[in-house]
Amino acid sequence: MGHAIASLLQVFDVPLVVISGGIADALPSLRPALLRAMTRQGPAGVTGRVRIVAGTLGPDAGCIGAAALHRASVRT
Repeated sequence: MGHAIASLLQVFDVPLVVISGGIADALPSLRPALLRAMTRQGPAGVTGRVRIVAGTLGPDAGCIGAAALHRASVRT
């Protein structure tokens, strides 16, 4: 996951990365590995300017996002 985040940060200049869904509960344990991968593979100085936080929707985040996407597509 750290490699994927680092790759995205090569393209997108964002101040915040939100880890959501069931894996968000493991963020305290994952954070050191994510930061190491971001430091090795991300843009220079990335760990000092990008925060990694847990989402607030919990393990249902994927389902909620899918439902919202479907609802938006039906309305257009």
